[in-house]
Amino acid sequence: VRLMSGNEEGSGSGANASRTTFSGPAAENTLSATPALTISHLSSADHIVKDASITVHTGRITGMFGLCGSGRTEFLECIYGIRRISGGTIEISGEKVKKPTPVNSIKKGIAFICEDRRRKAMIPSFTVEENMNLSSIDHYSKKGLFSTTDAVSAAKDKIRCTGTSQPAYELSGGNQQKVVFAKALLTSPSIWLCDEPTQAVDVATRQQIHSLLHHQAAENKAVLYVSSDLTELLEVADEIAVMASGKIRKIFPNKNLKPADILACCYEAEREETHENESI
Repeated sequence: VRLMSGNEEGSGSGANASRTTFSGPAAENTLSATPALTISHLSSADHIVKDASITVHTGRITGMFGLCGSGRTEFLECIYGIRRISGGTIEISGEKVKKPTPVNSIKKGIAFICEDRRRKAMIPSFTVEENMNLSSIDHYSKKGLFSTTDAVSAAKDKIRCTGTSQPAYELSGGNQQKVVFAKALLTSPSIWLCDEPTQAVDVATRQQIHSLLHHQAAENKAVLYVSSDLTELLEVADEIAVMASGKIRKIFPNKNLKPADILACCYEAEREETHENESI
């Protein structure tokens, strides 16, 4: 609650504050980390994602980097169920998911923070309260009746604004993103899929998002964090997967890792893909 209202303790300041303050608890959890999300040979029906495999563990933030057109966003959409898959398997805590859908993903504890919040993650004309409860109406309903009192109370705990009846379009970009995260928190997720979660937000909100996700990892939740900002990934992630041409090429532990190492992997994968295509 304090994290999303901007009152988190020990957040510090500066670009590396969230990494310095919160990587400890998450790192300690790696000793008991278990597979939360296992993706094997996943391919999308539109052939953007091709035979991609990765395991995301509890207690860790797994970063994902790739150049433009690498298939990062499409990979998350396949997992969540908004992009059709043509092959491969998805396992959540060891249980296979036959056909992923957003509804089933939410029920299984997956939260998806998408890249385009205004068009895909919220309804700008709706109020803060209405937006926050879009994914958790069932949590505040009894015998088919929606409890406005409970929902408003939960909303006020999660976001700071002039009132939960304030239209979302009146909020700043940072506060709109807080509404998106608060909406996800109300579903009590155990797995976070984050696609460019700090895009077009202010520095303070960026640090609060980093802090929130580190706290989630410290509570043994699993985080898959996609970003085109390599510096950001090096600050927040415990490991970084490189995606190129729809495939996950390599996963680097984030220990003395340099941007040049990741970029070299990206460019090498592109050269290999170009060579393979020319050989066909």
